[in-house]
Amino acid sequence: MRTLLIDGFPTQHDAPPARPSSAGPSSVASARSALIALGHEVETLTLRESDFTSFMTEEERRAYHDEGANLVTDAQRESAELVRSVHAIVVCCPMVAGTVPTMVKSWFERTFVPGVAFTVTESGRLEPGLKNLKRVAMLVECEAAGERTIHGRNGCGKATLRALRLTGNRRCRARYASMKPGSDPAVAIARLLKGWSNATAKTGVRSR
Repeated sequence: MRTLLIDGFPTQHDAPPARPSSAGPSSVASARSALIALGHEVETLTLRESDFTSFMTEEERRAYHDEGANLVTDAQRESAELVRSVHAIVVCCPMVAGTVPTMVKSWFERTFVPGVAFTVTESGRLEPGLKNLKRVAMLVECEAAGERTIHGRNGCGKATLRALRLTGNRRCRARYASMKPGSDPAVAIARLLKGWSNATAKTGVRSR
């Protein structure tokens, strides 16, 4: 199974000052190692080193609904090719002010465009565009106590995962795991990838 691993962690310089040392880099490396151990072929996309550190440009917005011409930049085209070619996507990121980081939003907004994430039928019905996706997952680092009192619920991260699942195969399976800042990511990763052996996914969504 080919898996796309998204590293959505900012640099330490850009991280919230109140947050203790982030497990971000080690959690992504650990997730990659765990996936490889399960038999996955892993492709890693590091968003902080990509063109997804900013939001959609005016040119991209004008072309958004024009299927076939709405992948304006090289980064968009390369990312669209990746999501079309993999069987699973794992997104690793922190929660920032109650939501996912800007570059993660940008990646979704600029990659999951019409013709990639979904298609529109003649009757106007939306159809999933990434039927190759059998599994999707998110590993989220919670905000530190005091940054946001509702950090434990991570509703935005789960909503993002559900939206991602809707673009995939109708039997696509989703999983969610969170970890505290500075904690050992191994426990959360083991929970996230439980049952993720290199085999056909089952229907269902499991969020933890």
